[in-house]
Amino acid sequence: MNLTMNQAIAKQDRPVDLLKATINAPSIQEQFKNALGEHKDTFVASLIDLYTGDKSLQTCKPSAIIIEALRAATLRLPLNKALGFAYIVVYNNSVKVTNEQTGREEWIKVPTPTFIPGYKGYIQLAMRTGQYRTINADVVYEGEVRKVNKLTGEIAFDGEKTSDKIIGYFCYFELLNGFSKTLYVTVEDMAAYAKRYSPSVKKETTVAQLIAKANDGIIGKKVGWEGNFNDMALKTVIR
Repeated sequence: MNLTMNQAIAKQDRPVDLLKATINAPSIQEQFKNALGEHKDTFVASLIDLYTGDKSLQTCKPSAIIIEALRAATLRLPLNKALGFAYIVVYNNSVKVTNEQTGREEWIKVPTPTFIPGYKGYIQLAMRTGQYRTINADVVYEGEVRKVNKLTGEIAFDGEKTSDKIIGYFCYFELLNGFSKTLYVTVEDMAAYAKRYSPSVKKETTVAQLIAKANDGIIGKKVGWEGNFNDMALKTVIR
């Protein structure tokens, strides 16, 4: 009897079971239903699948994860990593708390889930506004940049591709009123940006190592600059 009870308690304490219990609360179910309608169950299943396969998410409070998932649901962006529309990234944020023993305030690191649209998500949100004639983003290979006009900002990408080496990223859009704009960022500048501003990049990771990730052909299981540099770079030029 005691063994059975202990097994049940251990099972209930599993992170995924705590997440499921939180999701099944009537108020949470109602919020997902209001945001997604008949697609609610599919979205929730993908959230549980995402959580099960990501150990960093399992260190976060289930309620915090659901708040971020609801943001994705409200925008109708799926959380499937393979689709690239949206992600939940875990940052170790510094939080000030009061030490119960000493009564003093101190800073501790707390795993904090954060909803981040992927580059495909940004494109979809832009097109939904009905203001864009076209919007596109892609990698630029060695040899493809033929000319950069510093005066007008125009960039010619009609050069002959000489290798599969990625040297940069571009985003182009044209509005219905005729206004258009192109942004091009080199791999070196993108890596420097990620190193300086992204909290997901480890302190020991160098700019050179980030540059190498653009062409190593490896798509890591971890979301972010160190897991999928090129997707993050495309998202950045669009944003």
